[in-house]
Amino acid sequence: MDEKADIKRFNNIFVTHRDRYIRFAYSYTYNQETAEDLVTESLMYYWENRHRLEEVKDIPLYILAVSYTHLTLPTSDL
Repeated sequence: MDEKADIKRFNNIFVTHRDRYIRFAYSYTYNQETAEDLVTESLMYYWENRHRLEEVKDIPLYILAVSYTHLTLPTSDL
C-alpha cells in the first residue's frame, strides 16, 4: 500500500475510533489524561510499525488490543 493510502486509512481509523478507544481506556484508568496518552501511544505504535504489520486484517481491533495490553501490564513493564 502506498504512503497516501496508509495516511488516509490511519486518519479514518483515528477519526472514527479514537473517542471509543479513550472511553475504553478510561474505564480502566479513571483518568482522562492517562487514557488519552495511552490511546495516543497505541495509535503511534501501530503507525510506526504498520509496514511489519501488513498481515493485520482488523486494524481498529489490533489498536484496541495494544491499548488493552498496555492497560493490563504491571506499571514496571511499561
